[in-house]
Amino acid sequence: MSGYGSGERTLVRRMYHPRVVGLGLGFFCVASVFYEQPTPVLLWAALFANGFVWPHLAFYLGKTSANPYLAERRNVMIDSFLGALWLPLMSFNMLPSATLVFMLSLDNIAVGGFRLFIKGILAQAAGALLAVLLFGFHVRPESNLLNVLACLPMLGLYPLQIGYVSHRLAQKLNRQKKELEGVNDALRESNTRLTGAYEDLREADRRYRLISENAGDVIWLWDLANKRYDYVSPSVTKLNGFTVEEVMRQTMTDALPPESLRLFIAEMGRRLRALEAGDETARAQSYEMMHYRKDGTLVPTEVMTTVITDAQGKPILIQGMTRDISRRKQVEARLRESNAQLDLALTAARMGTWYFDLAEDRRYLDRRACDLLGVDPEMFQGTVEEFLQVLHPDDHNKIREAMDRTIKEDVPYELEYRIVTPGGIRHIAARGMPVRDGMGRPVRVNGVLWDVTERKQTEDALLESERKFRDLSEKSNVGIFLMQDGFFRYANAGFARIIGYEVADILDHLTPADVMHPEDLPVLNKRLKMRFDGETMSNSFIYRALAKGGEVRYVETYGSVTSFRGRPAVIGTLLDVTDRRRMEEALRESEERYRSIFERATEGIYQSTPSGRFIQVNPAMARIWGYGSPAEMVAEATDIAQQHYVDPRDRERFKAAIAEHGSVEGFKVEIRRRDGVRIWVSLNARAVYDDAGTLVFYEGTNEDITEQKLMEDMIRENERRYRHLVENSNDIIYTTDLAGRITYVNPATERITGFTVSQLLGKKGLRMIREDCREEAYVFYNRQLAEGVPFTYNELPVITRDGTEKWLGQQAQIIFDGEKPAGFQMTARDITDRLKAEDEHRQRERLGAIIEMAGGVCHEMNQPLQIIYGLSDLMRMRTAEDHPFRRQIMAIKKAADRMSSITKKLTGITKYETKPYVGNVRIVDIDRSSVK
Repeated sequence: MSGYGSGERTLVRRMYHPRVVGLGLGFFCVASVFYEQPTPVLLWAALFANGFVWPHLAFYLGKTSANPYLAERRNVMIDSFLGALWLPLMSFNMLPSATLVFMLSLDNIAVGGFRLFIKGILAQAAGALLAVLLFGFHVRPESNLLNVLACLPMLGLYPLQIGYVSHRLAQKLNRQKKELEGVNDALRESNTRLTGAYEDLREADRRYRLISENAGDVIWLWDLANKRYDYVSPSVTKLNGFTVEEVMRQTMTDALPPESLRLFIAEMGRRLRALEAGDETARAQSYEMMHYRKDGTLVPTEVMTTVITDAQGKPILIQGMTRDISRRKQVEARLRESNAQLDLALTAARMGTWYFDLAEDRRYLDRRACDLLGVDPEMFQGTVEEFLQVLHPDDHNKIREAMDRTIKEDVPYELEYRIVTPGGIRHIAARGMPVRDGMGRPVRVNGVLWDVTERKQTEDALLESERKFRDLSEKSNVGIFLMQDGFFRYANAGFARIIGYEVADILDHLTPADVMHPEDLPVLNKRLKMRFDGETMSNSFIYRALAKGGEVRYVETYGSVTSFRGRPAVIGTLLDVTDRRRMEEALRESEERYRSIFERATEGIYQSTPSGRFIQVNPAMARIWGYGSPAEMVAEATDIAQQHYVDPRDRERFKAAIAEHGSVEGFKVEIRRRDGVRIWVSLNARAVYDDAGTLVFYEGTNEDITEQKLMEDMIRENERRYRHLVENSNDIIYTTDLAGRITYVNPATERITGFTVSQLLGKKGLRMIREDCREEAYVFYNRQLAEGVPFTYNELPVITRDGTEKWLGQQAQIIFDGEKPAGFQMTARDITDRLKAEDEHRQRERLGAIIEMAGGVCHEMNQPLQIIYGLSDLMRMRTAEDHPFRRQIMAIKKAADRMSSITKKLTGITKYETKPYVGNVRIVDIDRSSVK
């Protein structure tokens, strides 16, 4: 129905009342003829429908039509057609027939002028012809007085109605003429303003064109209909070398390489569809894509586009601005390369980064730092409390003091501290620098940290053997290098110090051959080739370095393949392990002194080959595995997996875990002793490699954990049984923390309360208790917790999910974590029916007592009632029927009869029923009670 104004619907409303009046009066004109001739009932019904039903139906059809004007013209034709049907049926009675024809023609002229008048005559002819064909042709043109009287209202009232409507229309047209004159004046004034605005727009257009012609970026318009450029700014020549005329002749295929073309077409198609769906966010977007230069090369660009639509919202143009981002891309590439080098260097050095935000009082760790500290990066929030939980308690104050000194004195943050992990205590070194804002105020501390546990262990060993190396060990630093095309392209001060050169003398001048012992050089070249070929090997490699003065030093390097400036390179770290090698020699010399420890240890100690043979074992090891001596075990156990592992695949899992992590701790496996008895052992082991990086053997310890394993299995079985009992219990069983939040509920809870497990977990259990009883329950359970009462029982009302009330009998037990209370375990049973039964029983007992008392009272009342009854009966007999007191006497007698009946029932009640009374009180229903 959209697209047609209120004027067209006004025509429908304007024709409604004349049609109602005209067809209603026409009914009487035709009826005056039908009345004087035999007419079937069906024709009378059709006449009635035409006169009194069709006007309303025509109004409805015109009002609901998509084109009201055309609908009303159709309705007028139907008026003419239906009106002409009655002419042959009236035998062409002169006055009624002429009246109908003239009035219907008047309607046609009023609606559509002369053309509609001709169409109306044709419609009348068609209607009359149809009636002649159906009912025959009869002519009786004479009109009598009844016909004249029936037609007079039509001839008088209907033209008056048409005249009134025409007068109203003329008045409306006159008002609209005056309104149009006012609009014309406003348009003339608006035209004057638009002329000025046009001149302003021409000036603005000149300025904008000047800006566009001199812009550094390329500004362009793309015609979506013609798929051609509509405008391109001259700066396009600077971007790609093409002139404006050449670009105007180009298509998108000429301007963009295939990959950028596919991106542009796909994105523009998606955005145009989104705009049609009403998503305005798709109107303006930007992309990065390549453009062809005139010389055939490609230039990276950033293209910002805006879809321009017409007044109907249809996309017609794409306005764009193209910017050369070659320099930005070069800067981004260098930045990515720098970040990659830093990341590789930190990874190779096994370092993590961190920063401390002073405003938020939080520490932020990267993934490597989280791994080193043993915290979950997804869960760690950086609060002081979380950080202190990781630290050794004795180091808390040391860390606070170091951070305060860094912030207050603007000095570097340098500290080593201990962390507590499941595997034991680890040592962490941290370094940082304060960062200040533009006002000189400290805002954060940035730093790095790394695990120095092995270094600390080495230092402890050195202190025990040779104290003269303490200072040297404490001052050692990690060297970091990057090597490409056989030359060192980067080296830090630690690397330079290890090999005795200045950093400037190393970069682009020295090769590994200059600082490496000649005998170790072939091995290094072989490892480099294998690493570039992608073969997997140990990251660690120890070789002999030649310092600047010719001194041979042992160094340990960790390296990996990377890309530097688009070409392969090796990045790594260098550690001076000369002192460690000397210490190892000293340790080997003192091996015999520690042999007794090996022999007397209560834990099994062993070394085994990757193929499954034992190299050496101590007596405890042989005893655990069922052998008489270590020598017997070494000789007989030639295939550990097949001879001793209950599941030989556990040996492969053991080897895979060590290959992945370098060591295993607490690896539990079921073995078969020499005598066939199965036991469980826990293995701790690490892999030992030679200087060439080849795996030599595994060494470690093991202990018999059979009893522990049996206990664990028993605990798991008991837990399974307990869970089965709880999950299938008919009573509610749930637990809460000390704050009252529910931490577990069993399925019976949902059946009794209607709340699901997910709706209850984490919510406070007191919320289910009826509101007026919550405070009492809160005090009850707080008192139990304060007084340390292990078990309590309480009955309380709860509101179920559907809003009903139930009573629960709840037993509460305090849960302890060690010696401290940790929460409550609740067991609750639905006692609603029991309480109702008890309440009803108590009520019946009270009513029984009352009834017994009432019986005694009735006995006492019986004699006075008899006196009242007798006196009232005597007064009735002595009082005339018309006496004024006769009615009151009869009322007294009726009340006495009622009271006598009640006392008789009360004294004889054996079973009674109750009924509700005012204020939710129930009383005895005497009429339904049983008597003797």
